[in-house]
Amino acid sequence: MKKLFFIFIVVILFSIVYSDAFLFREDSEYEYMEFLSRQGIIDIELSNLPVVQKDLGAEIDSLSLKAVYEGFYINSVSAYLLKELKNGINTDKIIFNRLHGTYSTKDEFSANNDFCIKGAVGRLSFRTEFTTDYPYSDTLNATVWNKTASQMKNGYLGFDWDGGYVLVGRFLPAWGQGIFDNMFISRYVRHPDGILFDIHKGFLGFTYYASMLSEYPYPERIDHRKKYINMHKIYANLPFKTYAAFKEAIIYSSIQVEPYYLNPMLFYYITQWNSNNDDNIVWSVELKNRMLESVQISFEYFIDDFQYNPDAVDYTPNKTALLAVISYSPCFLENIVIESEYAMAEKYTGTHQYPNMTYTYYGDPLFYFTGSDSDLLGLIVKYRPIASTLLELSARRIRKGEGDVSVSWESQRPILQPAFPSGIVETTYQINASAQYTFLRNLKAGAEIGYESVSNMGNISGDSERIYNAKFYIEVSL
Repeated sequence: MKKLFFIFIVVILFSIVYSDAFLFREDSEYEYMEFLSRQGIIDIELSNLPVVQKDLGAEIDSLSLKAVYEGFYINSVSAYLLKELKNGINTDKIIFNRLHGTYSTKDEFSANNDFCIKGAVGRLSFRTEFTTDYPYSDTLNATVWNKTASQMKNGYLGFDWDGGYVLVGRFLPAWGQGIFDNMFISRYVRHPDGILFDIHKGFLGFTYYASMLSEYPYPERIDHRKKYINMHKIYANLPFKTYAAFKEAIIYSSIQVEPYYLNPMLFYYITQWNSNNDDNIVWSVELKNRMLESVQISFEYFIDDFQYNPDAVDYTPNKTALLAVISYSPCFLENIVIESEYAMAEKYTGTHQYPNMTYTYYGDPLFYFTGSDSDLLGLIVKYRPIASTLLELSARRIRKGEGDVSVSWESQRPILQPAFPSGIVETTYQINASAQYTFLRNLKAGAEIGYESVSNMGNISGDSERIYNAKFYIEVSL
């Protein structure tokens, strides 16, 4: 037994020292990677995070050879971003931990500190953000903790090989690439603890993720029935630069993990009938095309608890959502990316007859952040006049009906399909402008100002508010 334990430790240490690291949205390199991808310069699929760093390195090397031998044009700004990406991934290894804390001095002002340690040989970065918008009071119980809160966002062990990888620990995968948010797994939820693996061969790939969604506060811990989620996805890189994926997730409540849901190859919609536990099945279909130069078009259709028999006694109308994105980088205007997005979720999307079966985590929607009975229409423009400067302007309209993810169709059983959005509609218009500058490669500073106009706030007719916010941050990498 001691020998087996010793071998296990050796294998772990070996993987820490020699395996490549992974890139998530929280990494500083992601900003460069996404900008270059939207421009159509690098061919990296960001609908399936994390990205393995050696794959990104191989893509950059291939692009460099293409520029030398085929005359592929790369302007000075793009060349700088590619160089920074290459430099950033050379030293990173497998360990990636991110400690994230927020500290508020008073109600209208807060300071957020973000620390990141990467690499077996060590790489430290930290970011301090001063903002008038206090973002964590609900999810982190900051009011209870005297307006001071903290959490560990990422901390995992991973290993990759040719054709796949596996990660165990705390992280937030991305299965989709929206602008303001993703549909299948929102980027705004707490990072859960789980297991993720991906295998791919040729044009096909398969990804599996398993986690527990029960909350950690004491009342939840003593509950015998826990909330679990298992997800899997099959994706393909098809001709004409088309990416297609089918995703399925099951949320169930049980005293312990159900073994048949740990089988990544089973179709959950069929398997659920073998279980006596409560469960909820979610499907999603994603399509993306990049055939047109500098243009990306994607569409995702989300189905919560698909119903195929409208004559059944317990028939519940399909609860759906959709996400449509178009990204354009004009050839006649270098270093500009223009993106537009529309997202909507019907009134009962994400809800369930039993509260612990909702498609949520800590009360926040696991799907798009606006939640059920809402839609969002937004536009964002990113511009790099010089390599070290990023300017960004965004505008969006959000409509939120009276539906809530905690109120199920079964609790109301409406005779007619409700209007969309339903009832008194809260409408929000937001405009934000930001600027970021990089000093000496290892130092970034940025500022953001925003304006928000809300009518029928809280779905109360006539209530309105205008909100101004400002943010300043500094980020250092050592």
